[in-house]
Amino acid sequence: MIRKSTIEDKESIQQLMYLCFGDNNKIEPYENLEDRYYLYFKDNTLVAMTGLTSDSEYGRLEIDWTCTHPEHRHKGYMKELFAEMLNGVQEPVYCSCWRLQNKNKPNLY
Repeated sequence: MIRKSTIEDKESIQQLMYLCFGDNNKIEPYENLEDRYYLYFKDNTLVAMTGLTSDSEYGRLEIDWTCTHPEHRHKGYMKELFAEMLNGVQEPVYCSCWRLQNKNKPNLY
């Protein structure tokens, strides 16, 4: 099931981001959670998330805090999230990716 985030999703979002990015003490990803992210739930568990922000330093829409639970990768969840999120978006979208420690490839393929 895909839906937009709510304030009540904060703990689930924090847990997923910890699994994907490690210890992230930044407060910003957990602010303004109402409708900020698109969330993918499998059996009532948050397994993937992404967002689209207009508050970008690049002056255009930007993909925001995107990750998939390590045990749920390569199952098409992110493809579904992106299709839902970008449906109807006509303007250019900026997307960057991270390469985490001890990984030889970036997380975005």
